[in-house]
Amino acid sequence: MNPIAVVDEARTLFFSAGLAFPKLPAELARRLRKSGDWRYSTRALNGSPYNLDAYWRQTAPPSDYAVLAHAGHGINSYAIHYFLVYGRLRIFLQLAWGGVYEDNAACATAIARCFGLVDALVDTYDKMGERFPALTVVASDFYGCALTVGTEANPERLDSSVHPIDVLTIALNAVLPVGSEG
Repeated sequence: MNPIAVVDEARTLFFSAGLAFPKLPAELARRLRKSGDWRYSTRALNGSPYNLDAYWRQTAPPSDYAVLAHAGHGINSYAIHYFLVYGRLRIFLQLAWGGVYEDNAACATAIARCFGLVDALVDTYDKMGERFPALTVVASDFYGCALTVGTEANPERLDSSVHPIDVLTIALNAVLPVGSEG
């Protein structure tokens, strides 16, 4: 399947489920492949995307990549996963959706807000180029959030008191050039 068709298929799947679709940088969109039901990636997946730690704690991550998937376990631990390693921008989202006891409409609204902030981060990265500071955002509805700005180091721990929308907003405000509006 050609890359444009893969992205279109993923977008159609998300839209038909009432979900927003996040921005994928053009060079990563061209490399996107389907690896299973609700699993799209530019790299081989090492186990389930639900194992968030396996991705964001990699000490030597592979070159730029994107993962977009729905994965989980049990009856309520299901989430939309969006992982993006794009130069100095690293985003790892695990957003609740699809569990038996979830309010999936409310989850879809939160996912749309998060993806809107992701889109703004990707756009800001593309506009700023080399001036964009190293940024790692980890945001999980199940395990908490973490953020590092200006260093290549991974965050050490996740803070369960912070919501994904909040950490993405903080991240965007931290990298916006002075005088920009978010």
